[in-house]
Amino acid sequence: MDVGGHNGDDTAFYLHRGYRVVTVEANPVLAERLRVRFAGQPVCVENVCIGPSESKSVEFWVNRHNDTWSAFDRDIAAREGTEAYMVELPSTKLRTLLNRYGVPEYLKIDIEGMDQECLKSLDPGNLPKYISLELSHGGDIIGELGALGYARFKIINQGTFTTSTPIFQNQVGWRLLRKTRIGRLLPNGLKYDFDTFHQDRKWNWTFNEGTSGPFGEDTFGPWLTISQAKQRYERNKNAFMRAGVPLEHCWYDVHAAR
Repeated sequence: MDVGGHNGDDTAFYLHRGYRVVTVEANPVLAERLRVRFAGQPVCVENVCIGPSESKSVEFWVNRHNDTWSAFDRDIAAREGTEAYMVELPSTKLRTLLNRYGVPEYLKIDIEGMDQECLKSLDPGNLPKYISLELSHGGDIIGELGALGYARFKIINQGTFTTSTPIFQNQVGWRLLRKTRIGRLLPNGLKYDFDTFHQDRKWNWTFNEGTSGPFGEDTFGPWLTISQAKQRYERNKNAFMRAGVPLEHCWYDVHAAR
């Protein structure tokens, strides 16, 4: 289940892996594009907002310049001084879709500030085997996943799909080392630029910018305990603050497994 389908690149990868996919996208323009892109394929597109209640009409804000920022919250949708306009859409709880389609093997959630609302719909006795959520909008998402019953975690840099922190502009030593023969021999994911994207040779797939990347056991690095995952994310945030980079650019997902 792809909650936050956007342009469909994640859904396309899940299809490539042989899965049937339920794709949830609130933006009606994008939802229609998804229907066209995946016509005749095992994809169900749901053009609804995921929220705390069932409603025939709620306000949803669409960013005119960056549709990945569209959200229930106008401040989130129009961040960094960009412009957003309001549309009225139906809203539903994630639980409603889970009852309709069943609990998926993997649940990807990326809906700009409403991720935790999705967690409230999950049944601890019948969880997806794998789940991922964005960590950029605050709250103790890792702790909430642990409370639900997830025990294994990875903190994945969404610029590289590894566990590394990016090489910032002021880290001259790392930038020079990367250009040397020794740098090329460093373990994959130790240090990367934030704009380096990932090609998965195992699945013959290149992940575009903005996608969620590999999932489940194919994610980079070892699984962590909940305390290790929280410590890793705090270290990452501290690295951004030391480099003077705004925390909204600290774009990491948490992947969790039962």
